[in-house]
Amino acid sequence: MHPMAVILLVWTCLFSSCLNYEDSASCEGITCSGSGVCEIQSDSPVCDCFEGYAGDDCADCDEGYHDEHGNCVADESCNEASCSGHGDCDDTTGVVTCICHEGHQGSRCDECANGYQDHDRDGACLPGCSIEDCNQHGSCDDESGLATCACEAGWDGSSCQVEIQWVEIPAGSFMMGSEIERRPEEMPVHLVNVPAFLMNRTEVTVRQYRACVEAGACTEPDKGWTFGNWGVPGRDEHPVNCVDWFQASAYCQWLGVRLPSEAEWEYAARSAGQDITYPWGDELATCDYAIMHDEEEGYGCGMLGTWEVCSKPAGNTSQGLCDMSGNIYEWVQDYYHDDYVNAPTDGSAWEIPSHEFRITRGGCFGYGYPLLRSASRRGFPYERIFDFNGFRCSKNQ
Repeated sequence: MHPMAVILLVWTCLFSSCLNYEDSASCEGITCSGSGVCEIQSDSPVCDCFEGYAGDDCADCDEGYHDEHGNCVADESCNEASCSGHGDCDDTTGVVTCICHEGHQGSRCDECANGYQDHDRDGACLPGCSIEDCNQHGSCDDESGLATCACEAGWDGSSCQVEIQWVEIPAGSFMMGSEIERRPEEMPVHLVNVPAFLMNRTEVTVRQYRACVEAGACTEPDKGWTFGNWGVPGRDEHPVNCVDWFQASAYCQWLGVRLPSEAEWEYAARSAGQDITYPWGDELATCDYAIMHDEEEGYGCGMLGTWEVCSKPAGNTSQGLCDMSGNIYEWVQDYYHDDYVNAPTDGSAWEIPSHEFRITRGGCFGYGYPLLRSASRRGFPYERIFDFNGFRCSKNQ
């Protein structure tokens, strides 16, 4: 054979082998089960599997993974939180399974079974509620799946744990503000219509506030004040003070109520909107009516601080509210504005910010008669704590 023919034949064979090699090493048509990608390794197509998948075609689950609806997911393992502390955990199949304790149900044993309730809101499901859940001061209802208390008159709170007296304030209209002292913040005098509501008879006491702290819903008042009442022996029935606006609001919310609007507060302090200067009438404020600074007796009518709530019944409103003048300043819901221009006229709170101040009302043991007038108002930084400031709550009727 001619030498050139031999060379041509060898070249043709080699070229044909190369074509066959490329065809045999192709990834065409290899899907790796949709769980990997095909690569050419050592002249052969190979599936490089995604994390959790295994096998020549990535159709199996790797060690430490299990099949869940056609997908390989990492095995679960039991820990302290797996069954919410209310069940026995099993992870032998790679999936955490809970065997719930009595009274509990759900995939993580975090629900109460029928006939059981989470009375203390701590996740522990106990048999259906009873009167004991309401501290003997209300009736318990568990039909909704959560024990709730309908409290007797004079008691309030989630489990009727706080003794509170509410006073009904009738609906009415009144002229809010005053021109007596010609103070810009008290003007213009304007007509306000106030719906009926209820208000705490007293300023919130140390004893009442302590219940909220013990429930974990309120933070402690600041103790670093000369006239502070928190933690002082014998002050349980004194108004709680040294609280900022947020603490006051948190307490009312814990009871399921709210701070009064400024209009509600003044309307109530005027004995349901009467045209009078003080809660008791127009007679000048003295220690006969209010806990105040008296020129002869000094701070707190000689006591150098607050008194027990309702110590001056002669100063009560016609509806029976105590200490609406003196003893402690009271936070209300509204933001402070420099005057009443564009103020609400429906008894609602003025929630449009003007300053980083909220309003306090009523005067206190450290001030004299001008600031104890029912129309007197003061703006105060809502995050600031002061031993002159306390509060009371209101609620819709």
